[in-house]
Amino acid sequence: MIERWETRCKPDVLAVIAISATWLILVWAVDPIGDFPLNDDWIYGGTVRSILTGGGFRIPGPSVPDLLTQALWGAVFCLPFGFSYTALRLSTITLALLGLWFCYALARDNGSSPRLAFIATASIAVNPLYLALANSFMTDVPFMALLVAALFFLVRFLRDESWPALAAGLVIALLAILTRQIGVAILAAFAVANAIKYRFRIAPALLGALPAVAGVVIHLLWQRELMVSGRAPSVMFSGVSQFIPRDLVRLAAGSIHLTIDIAPYIGFVLVPVVAVIGALSGSPRRRIGFGAMCVVATILLWWSGGLLPSVGNVIGVTGLGPLTQRDTYILGVNLPQAGVWTTGFWIAATALGVIGAAALAAIGGRDAARRIPRLWRGGTERGDWLWIMAAVTGAGYWASVLLLVYRQGVCFDRYIVPLLPIALLLLLAGATEPDRRPGWTVCAGAVLVLTGGLSVAATADYLSWNRTRWAALNHLTRDLGIPPARIDGSWEFNGTMLFDPDYRASPGKSLWWVRRDDYMLASGPLPGYREVIHYDVPKLLPIGVRQVVVLERILEGEGR
Repeated sequence: MIERWETRCKPDVLAVIAISATWLILVWAVDPIGDFPLNDDWIYGGTVRSILTGGGFRIPGPSVPDLLTQALWGAVFCLPFGFSYTALRLSTITLALLGLWFCYALARDNGSSPRLAFIATASIAVNPLYLALANSFMTDVPFMALLVAALFFLVRFLRDESWPALAAGLVIALLAILTRQIGVAILAAFAVANAIKYRFRIAPALLGALPAVAGVVIHLLWQRELMVSGRAPSVMFSGVSQFIPRDLVRLAAGSIHLTIDIAPYIGFVLVPVVAVIGALSGSPRRRIGFGAMCVVATILLWWSGGLLPSVGNVIGVTGLGPLTQRDTYILGVNLPQAGVWTTGFWIAATALGVIGAAALAAIGGRDAARRIPRLWRGGTERGDWLWIMAAVTGAGYWASVLLLVYRQGVCFDRYIVPLLPIALLLLLAGATEPDRRPGWTVCAGAVLVLTGGLSVAATADYLSWNRTRWAALNHLTRDLGIPPARIDGSWEFNGTMLFDPDYRASPGKSLWWVRRDDYMLASGPLPGYREVIHYDVPKLLPIGVRQVVVLERILEGEGR
């Protein structure tokens, strides 16, 4: 008995330890310490601050997510030492590790070897989107962790009829919805899979659909409570009717274009697994045809301006993180310059993404042709329930994102994060390694190490830039006594200090609640301003923003 346990469980224990150690090393190298918000952290962190200070759940800024689960989770991490953005980042880092554990468990539970499951999990851990967002208090990684955990338990129920697993999966799915309402896609997928499992009998199918209906109702009731009670001054896209498209042609065209844009992002995370499972093997004619197709696709993306990073927000041409200052974000000046080698890097990254995406399309099409008829007839094999749950959840999630983008007119690359484990699981559902393939495993390891190193350096540089910005702002407000109302200090600073739901933008000023812009944070000179203080940004990479300057408006008549 003991020998059997050691044979079966020892590789998994070692893999989980390796995943945990790798994640802790990545986080340590990034150094997420610092009491300042990143991107939308000021909105979500402000909600936690309100809970901790006795104000109850209140969202102090424009918001789309339901946010309840994440705010309560973050509040728990702030209890020992009080509110800080460092504590909030640690809460996300912890959930990110739990998400990696469940990714590994899902792969192993559905037929993948320990080595293959570890490589797939490591591919997520080192991905720049995942690592950068895990070192923030944004909702993307916490939502992904809850999504994967819910899938783990719901797939177990579908496969083994484990009622405790069903209860756990439904509770976690509801927690995911109360983080981001788009989590309804998980329960919609369960409704479909449950109907297939019970051969479309009316009673079981209706019972399987009830959780999805309950999820929608809970979300609508929660959003209504936020608006009626004034707990959220600006809740966007809160109703179902707002997502009903009126121009189907524009929706279809935009959806096709955006799906093509995000394919290399998803494909890139798949490359190590694609190599290990032998997706690039076959006859010489097949390999040549596949390679030629990928080369042509990469060239077409280059020609059409679709090279990575084509979507934007977290991943930029010269680094990670949105440059949320007036000069860079709104005026488009003082941007860090990209060299010739930078273009070559993104061509190579896009080519790898195209290879991964093409392999997913080929394997996904083959699996669909084999699995769907089998499921329809009532037969199942290992990995079938994971495959159908991942496929329907991914389709439902992406359809919801496309409707959101249709309404708001902009897509952010961070929306892709939940699709990364889903795409990997579609590859891994029932996949086996054809042989040890040492050469391809070395290639996969090289991609993981290189990606991890660049992701760590770029994330550390983003945090370093933000530390420098807040040091400059603290000098202005604390040392020089300049009130925040006279400073245009960026999206994060102005939101934290000056948010006003009734604010009306003034011509010539930033959109984010600027009253007076006597002082401005920038990355270089601007007309009508003179430099007051200059800060160099400590960096690991030779690209990206290299300085932060505090500018003071030149009064009329000065300097004449």
